[in-house]
Amino acid sequence: RETFKMAVPATLYAVQNNLLFIALSHLDSAVYQIVYQIKTLTTAMFAVFILRKQISKWQWFSLVLLAIGVAIVQLGVHSKSSVIESTQGGRGGGGEEEQLNNNDDTSSSSIQEQNPLKGICAILLACVSSGFAGIYFEKVLKQTKQSVWIRNIQLGLFGGGASILTMLIKDWSDLQELGFFHGYTPVVILVICLQASTGLIVAMVVKYTDNIVKAFAGALAIIGASMTSIYVFSFEADRNFVFGGILVVIASYIYGTRGPKKHTK
Repeated sequence: RETFKMAVPATLYAVQNNLLFIALSHLDSAVYQIVYQIKTLTTAMFAVFILRKQISKWQWFSLVLLAIGVAIVQLGVHSKSSVIESTQGGRGGGGEEEQLNNNDDTSSSSIQEQNPLKGICAILLACVSSGFAGIYFEKVLKQTKQSVWIRNIQLGLFGGGASILTMLIKDWSDLQELGFFHGYTPVVILVICLQASTGLIVAMVVKYTDNIVKAFAGALAIIGASMTSIYVFSFEADRNFVFGGILVVIASYIYGTRGPKKHTK
C-alpha cells in the first residue's frame, strides 16, 4: 500500500514530461520559458490547499517576482543564442533575396505545423501537474516513516514503467531498428548519472524544507550555471540576465524575511 502511494507523482511526472514535449513542439522557446514559470505559483497554491501552508502577502509577491526574474534570465540566454544563430546565418553564401525567400518558406511551414493554443494548454497542464505532484511527493515524504532512498526507488519504479510504456508506444519501430541503447555515449551516461544524483538531492531538499524553497534553489541554480558558462563557454551576460538575476535575489530575500507572523501567547 505504501509503495503504491508513489504511483501518483510518478505518473504525473511522466505525463508532465510528455506535455512539455508537446508544448515545445508548438511554442517559441521564449514563450515556453515565460509560461512555464507559472509552475512556481501552482506549487504554492497546492501547498496552501493540501499542506495548509501559511504564505504571507509579501511571500506571494516574492513568488511572482521569482517567476518574472527566472523568465527574464532565461530570455536573456535565449536572446543571446538567437543573436549568435542569426549572425552565423548571415555569413552563409547565397544572395540576400534567396536567403529571405528560404526564411519565408521555413517560417511559413513552421507556422502551419505549430498550434500555439495547443502548446499553451499543454504547458499550463504541465504546470498544474508539476505543482500537484511536487506537493503530493512532499506530503508522502514528511508523513510516512520510509526513508528518502526507499521513496526514490519506488518513484523510479513507477516512473520508469510509465516511461517505458510511452517509449514502446511511440518509438517501437526505432527500437526494433536501432536498439534500446542507441545513442548512449559517455556524455549521455554522465548526464544520466548527474540527473539521478540530482533527484536524490531534490528529494532531501523537499523532505527537510519544502517545494517552494526548492523553487528558489532552482532559480539560483540557473543563475549559477549561467555564471559558470561565462568562464566555460564564453557566455556573455546581457541586461536581461543581470536584471532577472537581481529580481531573483530580491525575491529570495523577501521570501526568507517576510514570512507569516507567529503569534506568541
